[in-house]
Amino acid sequence: MRSDKYKPETLDAAIEGHTASIEFFKDQPDKKSDMLFMEISQKYLQRFQKAAKEGEFLIASGGMLPSEILVAMGIVPYLGLPMALRVGYFDANRHEMIDKSRAEGMPTGMCSAQNLWMGAISLGLLPMPDVVLATSHVCDDGALQGPLISSLLNVPTYRIDRPFYYSDDALRYYVSELKAFIKFLEEKTKRKMDWDRLAEVVECSRQANVLRAEIEELRKMVPSPMKNRDIFKLQIAEFFWCGHPESVEMCRVIRDELMDRVNKVRDDMTDEKLRIILMYFPPTYAIPMMKWWEKEWGAVSVAEPLFTIYPSNDYTLDPKNPLETLAKKEFLDGFANSQFRPGPQVAADCVRLAKEYKVDGGVWYAPHHCRGQNSMIKMVTDALKNIGVQTAVIDSDYVDSRYASEKILKEKTALFFEILKENKR
Repeated sequence: MRSDKYKPETLDAAIEGHTASIEFFKDQPDKKSDMLFMEISQKYLQRFQKAAKEGEFLIASGGMLPSEILVAMGIVPYLGLPMALRVGYFDANRHEMIDKSRAEGMPTGMCSAQNLWMGAISLGLLPMPDVVLATSHVCDDGALQGPLISSLLNVPTYRIDRPFYYSDDALRYYVSELKAFIKFLEEKTKRKMDWDRLAEVVECSRQANVLRAEIEELRKMVPSPMKNRDIFKLQIAEFFWCGHPESVEMCRVIRDELMDRVNKVRDDMTDEKLRIILMYFPPTYAIPMMKWWEKEWGAVSVAEPLFTIYPSNDYTLDPKNPLETLAKKEFLDGFANSQFRPGPQVAADCVRLAKEYKVDGGVWYAPHHCRGQNSMIKMVTDALKNIGVQTAVIDSDYVDSRYASEKILKEKTALFFEILKENKR
């Protein structure tokens, strides 16, 4: 049987663990973004823990939430997967979460990322949500996880439906879905939407998008001034602090660091030997491998089409028209848009990015159970092959190292990088 009792000491330990890292980076002025990353991560965990301990309303989802709406209503976003990774830092912890989830009734064929946060809640490592949010964003498992997890946890679920294809009718429909979601939240929390606050939140997201666009222009330079670790700072800032000044500050600090590297022609830029289009987020248990990319191979990820946000030129977030532009964000450049759209669009974008960022090759760490991604692999890799870009598709898993260890991932990646090096000679 699952435990209904939340054990906050695990998250307390994770919060305290950030303190030593913050102190370490304080004495390194060239590591400002590293320190800020740890500070805002810790600040979010503290904020989340306070909400959990004080019994505030919690609505959970695997990773896709209309965060700006929640922020404007004073609700702390409960991102199940990122939070599960915070309390499951070591492989053994993650294996226990996944196994617990499957023992509770989650299908073995379902994405291990969904299993992870279900298992964390079942073990009492994360608090029980008041509602589980289901969305049609990203993938089949993402759509199914809401009703399934809510039934296993015996809590209500709410579903937001976002059309697959973008059109004027689809936009109007999705705006109506967001309005219905706001009404649902108002009924559940007994709070009214603060529309002035929503305008402020949307303005923060607009500023972050402007900075992201500047960052992407800098990344096109050869060599790229951006380090592999910076990719994850931007993503976590969007997850935890979307619509907050903290997200804007994270983008600003990284932009400034990139400009500093360019202006000073820093030594750590001159080691670039391979420019890689990294199709999807690398396995979370093997993130240190990205430093190995740089150190051993001079390999730099310059574009990530399935998880980096590329601000669209087709619209601008407008605080005076928040719901419609937030809906456009989800269709045109939000994190969900990077994956939840027709395959031919994804393939065309990958080709465009490969050309604009002058890539030497592609790497796709393909999650074992991800039906959404894996169904696009041949379409995308064939499109890249047609412009002379080879792509290594390497079997892996997003969170479960039992499918492919970091050692195996390194061995397969090294073989591909050796081929790319030979081709460049």
